[in-house]
Amino acid sequence: MTNLSDANPYELDQVGARTLIDYFVERIKSTGGPAFVRTVGRDGDPDFMATPTGQFLPHLRRMYNCAIREDANTFSERLRVFRNAWQGIEAFGTTYLYESEGRYLIPEEVMNLLVKRIRGELEADAEAAAADD
Repeated sequence: MTNLSDANPYELDQVGARTLIDYFVERIKSTGGPAFVRTVGRDGDPDFMATPTGQFLPHLRRMYNCAIREDANTFSERLRVFRNAWQGIEAFGTTYLYESEGRYLIPEEVMNLLVKRIRGELEADAEAAAADD
């Protein structure tokens, strides 16, 4: 299996980005907690500490570009979940506008928001599947 976590984010093609999205969603499904934990640095300023899910941050923009370019008919379940998590978030370079709050988010905040939304999507899907049984 290819280790995509060490790949240069600019070298990922569409297939690599789609595979990374699948892995990202699976990681969120199998772990708890956010991608980044807010801490206080030695100088007293707020800081973020990455969890294992935070390792995807260098690939976030490429994963986003992949998700918005994919045709809805070719969506895998994980790609659909990832794309839905981006609703209301606009990406501008490495800056992200969170429309419902009308403010910009730093990448660590976007990752945490995506993790929260993806978990919500996965839980809703599991509940719907259980209701169908």
